[in-house]
Order: sequence, then C-alpha cells, then structure tokens
Amino acid sequence: MISRFLRGVSLPLLVCVLVFMPAERAAAQQSAATRGTPVDIAQFQRMILAYMEQRRFPEAARECEKLVRRHPDLAAGWTLLAECHLSNQWALRKDGRAEQAAEKAVELAGRKPGLLVNLARAKFRQRKSEEAIVLITELVDGPLMRVDRDTQASLLVMRAQLLLRGEALDPEAKKQGREDLNRALVLDPFHPSALLERAEIRMEAQDFENAKKDLDTVLQKTPGDKQAHWKLRGCYLAMGDRDKARHHMEIWRKINTLTDSIASQSAPDEEQTRQLLRELKDLNPADLNRRLQLAWHEYLAGEQASAQKEYDELAAERPGWKALEPLRVRLEQGPPTSNPEEE
Repeated sequence: MISRFLRGVSLPLLVCVLVFMPAERAAAQQSAATRGTPVDIAQFQRMILAYMEQRRFPEAARECEKLVRRHPDLAAGWTLLAECHLSNQWALRKDGRAEQAAEKAVELAGRKPGLLVNLARAKFRQRKSEEAIVLITELVDGPLMRVDRDTQASLLVMRAQLLLRGEALDPEAKKQGREDLNRALVLDPFHPSALLERAEIRMEAQDFENAKKDLDTVLQKTPGDKQAHWKLRGCYLAMGDRDKARHHMEIWRKINTLTDSIASQSAPDEEQTRQLLRELKDLNPADLNRRLQLAWHEYLAGEQASAQKEYDELAAERPGWKALEPLRVRLEQGPPTSNPEEE
C-alpha cells in the first residue's frame, strides 16, 4: 500500500513529506512537554492561591507569570494572572497587565461570563469607559449572560460610576447612572461600592446625615474601607464634630500610606509596615483583615510569639474564619525558612 502511494507522489513532494514529518512529530512532542502534567499545573495553582490568600501579591504574580510562560495555552493560568493584578489590596498591581491577561483568557476559553467580568474590571480600572460599558451591558442586560447577584450589583455600580463621572453633563447618562445604582442596591442593599456612591450623591446634596448612615453601613461590612473613612471625615466636619473627623482622617492616612505608596522610595519598609498595622489595630480594631495582615507580617519577620498572639486574638473574635487556616498551619510548622522560594 505504501509503495503504491509513493509511486503516485512526485519527487519534490516526497522530499517535503520525508523532511517535515519528523519535524512535525518533534514539534508535537515539544508541545506536549510544554503543556506539563495536571499535577504540575495544580501545584502552581495551589501555590498562587496560597500567596493571594496571604496577600503576598508580588509572589503570586511572579508564579502566575511562570505558569503562563510554561503553559501559554492554559486559560486558567491567564485568569489567575488577571485576578492577581485586579486585587484591591495590592497597591503595586498593574491594571494593564490584568487587561492583557483577561483578554488572553477570553481568547483561549471564549466569552464566558467570569472571564468577561475580569476584562470589564480591568478596563474600568483604566477608565476605558466605552469599552467597559459595552462589556458591562453585555453582562447585566444581555439575554445570554448569567452572573450571580453580587457580581451583577458590582457591575451595575461600575457602570453607574462611569456614567455619573465620565458623562456628568449628560442628563440621560446621569439618569441611567442613578438607575443602575438603584438596581444594584435592590440586588444588594449593603453593597459597599453602591453605598459609597450614594453617599457621595447625598453629600453633594448637603444631606450629610443620610450620607453618614450609608458610610456607617459600609464600615459595618468592610471596616477597613479607605474611601468610607475619608468621606466620613467630610461628613463629620460638615456636621461640626472635629474629633470624629480627626479619628477617621487618621485611619485614612495610615491606610493610604500602606496602600498608595507606589514609588519604592516612598513605600514603607517592613518594620514601618508592621508599625502602621499595629497602629491601625488600635485605631480600628474591627478591621480584621488588616489585623490578619499584621499577623502574617509578624510571622514572616520571625516574630513567632507576636504572630501567635495576633492569631489567638483573631481566632477568639471570629471562630471558624477560614482565612486564618494557612496561618495556623504555618505557626504549627514553626518559624519561616530563610529561602523565600520555600515560603
């Protein structure tokens, strides 16, 4: 059968077949090797998620970049990279990289709602208003998309912010923005971003009492929300309570130093970071997330006793809090290793 095939093939074509078939086979083998095993990929993913849970975003991003270099066709890797750079708690995140990663994930896996949400958030962060609004409209108003209530509320708030701020002089845009805000609050009456936006509207209307109620509600759910503390400062100043205004100003100032010192020369060093977190604990003890950050910083600095004390206090205040579990495991293992790759 092979001989009959070869008799019907011209010499140039035969040469091409003989030369390129081994090359194609080698390329296929190389591609298979590049993809790696499911175990290899799962180990990467577990490491990245652990770093993100510990708020160690530079390390998480570094491992994400390794993952997508080794497995460039893995949509889950690009999704993790996007979500890492979309974290609200990482001051040095790169919104442009989040957008690139989210676009690659959509290219590989299709227009799935979760992937489009990441892409919309990345564009929103960069104030690419028109592109973000198109994506958000597809997600919240499109007949084929399905996102959960919390995500839908967040998307509606994002569109409201773009319309209210970017098109502030357009009456129709302003009307649509307020409708989006109301829709978000129907879906989730305690949505922090929606309440912050409504508080801003109420403050502009000199309705400081109701604005304060919105901001107090935000802080009940997210006690470390920097914007809420800043706006409460404004409300209390307008209402004549300078002591409370000063208190919220001090919390805002310390959070701002922690989160918005982008330039390396102005960013706090490790000891300054721990001191800021200790001061925030005293000023705003309800902010358990930053107290957990303090516990991790104490642990990684080799202050085992201080880290254990912070852990014990948090475990007593919030029994069963899953975010504490990685720290509990590390504390049981003893002091951290000196090699950051082993952390």
